Amino acid sequence: MSYEEKYISVEKALSFVKSGDVIVTGLGAAEAGLFMGQLHTIAHRVKGVKVTNCLPTHPSEIYKPEYADAFEVDGWFFAPQMRKAHGNGNMAYIPNHLHLAATKRLQFVKPDIYVGAASMPDKHGYISLSLSNTYEKRMIQAAGLVMLEVNPNMPYTLGDVQIHVSEVDHLIRADYMPGHYDGRSLGRLLAKELKDGTGILLARSSVGGTEILEEISKNQALSYTDLAVYDTVFMENQRERLRLFMKDGSVTKVIFTSSSAVEGFCRLLGEYSYETVQAVCMGGKTEEAAKAAGMRTVTARNASIEELVLQC
Repeated sequence: MSYEEKYISVEKALSFVKSGDVIVTGLGAAEAGLFMGQLHTIAHRVKGVKVTNCLPTHPSEIYKPEYADAFEVDGWFFAPQMRKAHGNGNMAYIPNHLHLAATKRLQFVKPDIYVGAASMPDKHGYISLSLSNTYEKRMIQAAGLVMLEVNPNMPYTLGDVQIHVSEVDHLIRADYMPGHYDGRSLGRLLAKELKDGTGILLARSSVGGTEILEEISKNQALSYTDLAVYDTVFMENQRERLRLFMKDGSVTKVIFTSSSAVEGFCRLLGEYSYETVQAVCMGGKTEEAAKAAGMRTVTARNASIEELVLQC
């Protein structure tokens, strides 16, 4: 099936936006990163464009005060960018029960444009919305214009997340994932690809590593904020249960998805013959922590669930 004629550039996608339009983008990682990253470039020709989002994860200039007349933002989650820009007078939180977010919103206003992230089409022309279908599919059905940033790095998930390419007006080629999934590789990608003057918010664990910061800092034209938004808490009440699992030797492999998971495992288990543990690790830092504890290790070539399963 050929759908090459549906591919357009981000610049072409932006050309469809006009004053007063209501734009909805996907939740979290389903946000249209390329589109949102360049939306501010049309500020000189539009006014009162309303963007509706939830947990935006990509940097966007529209939150700056100089774009307040051109863009308004309504969010189902009052994200850090919105809280910071609240004083501009064009940011608003939408009170909601998340499972009714689309239903209630559509009773109030319908989107002129939906733009979000998705997987590549399969051989039958079906696209997976991939990482979110909280409100996305309903908004797609209601929107006057549907554009999807299709990305080979977005997983093709199953369930009620698929739409046919015939239901999409335009496709945008997107590829904003590093080839290797770790902090240093992501930092290199950001330092190389982002435009001068881009502001980056790193929302991550309070014990996050420094590798990504070291790489971003190599591009002096970029600015970043390293914000700890959650702590790693070890479940001390699981201590006896874990020891019971490991007691009789029937557990042959233990899967670790982070170095902090290794730390929590050892902390709860206490004294143990760790050389008997076969650790299946996601990524180099996890492997380092497991080896330091004395475990035998195998490591996924890339920090993904698919690669991890291959090692089991």
